[in-house]
Amino acid sequence: MRKLFILLITITFYCAIVSCQGPSGPAGKDNPYDKQVSLTMDLQGRDGAYDQWHSFIAILKFDKRNYIGVDSIVFSVFTYVTDTTYNHIIELFDYDTGDSIPNSRIITNIDLKHAKYVESVNIFKYLPDKEITLGIRHKSSDPKNSAVIGNGYLFMFRK
Repeated sequence: MRKLFILLITITFYCAIVSCQGPSGPAGKDNPYDKQVSLTMDLQGRDGAYDQWHSFIAILKFDKRNYIGVDSIVFSVFTYVTDTTYNHIIELFDYDTGDSIPNSRIITNIDLKHAKYVESVNIFKYLPDKEITLGIRHKSSDPKNSAVIGNGYLFMFRK
């Protein structure tokens, strides 16, 4: 009975250690589930952007330094235009200062039939090393036609 009790305690202790550290050890050490972090930006219903910037908050209190080991960040958004003769222009910016995040701008003329997620280049080094309110703004290149935006994501990749 005593051996069984010691065995159960040993198994319980081992399971607690393994579950706290994930399937392959502590986070960041060969943990395949820790290589990518995705932050969702709920942008549904944010259409109607004509030739003026339509701006809104995407992520409050965003700070890239909070994601240890991240060396790449890509902005992705679902979009389409109603007529392919004009473009949809989308970019990230610091909502508090109004400053654009360099290289986050996406320009596309994908129509509804071919609507899809489009991506920016790696913007990690262009995001500030401080906490910001991350905003998104978008507009149409044609004042008579709107551009539609759907959900967006920040994909962050670790080394």
